[in-house]
Amino acid sequence: MPYPLPLLPTTTADLEAMDPRTELPYTMAFMKNTLFRGLNNVHARATRLGPRDPSLPAFLTYTAGLCTIIIAHVKGDEQFFRTPTQSGRTLESLFGPACLPDLRGALDRVRQLRDVAAAYIQSPQVYDGGRVAAFLDFGVEMQQKMQRQVKAVDSRRIAQVVSPEEMGAMVQCNVHWFTSQCDIQFLLPYIHSHHDRATSQYWPPMNPEGWKMLPEFVQPHARCWELAPFKISYNRPRVGRK
Repeated sequence: MPYPLPLLPTTTADLEAMDPRTELPYTMAFMKNTLFRGLNNVHARATRLGPRDPSLPAFLTYTAGLCTIIIAHVKGDEQFFRTPTQSGRTLESLFGPACLPDLRGALDRVRQLRDVAAAYIQSPQVYDGGRVAAFLDFGVEMQQKMQRQVKAVDSRRIAQVVSPEEMGAMVQCNVHWFTSQCDIQFLLPYIHSHHDRATSQYWPPMNPEGWKMLPEFVQPHARCWELAPFKISYNRPRVGRK
């Protein structure tokens, strides 16, 4: 199986200083990269763990949580690109089908992986890492389609139908919906522990209240973040614009 999945190109620039229409494909790439890092992590660890491994419960919780985030992310993309703008057009009609790839088959496998992880949480003594790894076969399809999806989002064409203010509001609305679909105490630490700060000091964006609450959010699933690719930083690197 061709893992690890490659990451999408991003930017080291401050996204909050950009026109929201220019920022959009970069924000999409950053978030999708956190998903790919998560899948790579599950693939790398699945067959290394056994039924008696003390980190197995945290790994299974991590795997099930990642699946929930992936499902919500894909549904969020569908809502975002299919919601009519003030001009009456959707972004899907502007960019064509490439901006919303058909991931139904991949999502079926994601749901199956989540169910398998949940079952092993209840019966860890029968854990089979090879079975978990087999369910990751959707990863290559998802990475390739999401790569084409981001490339289809042409910031210059967005200006034809959406103002910077409207785009900013659309993104915020989508973020609020997405976070409502996930356990925020899992989601926020997940994003922070799956982003390489060496590639960008400006992502993920978070308001001062979020930074203050991050240590509290980490605690319920603290064992999961011991398995994450990067250590969570509690230091806010800068003061973003309001």
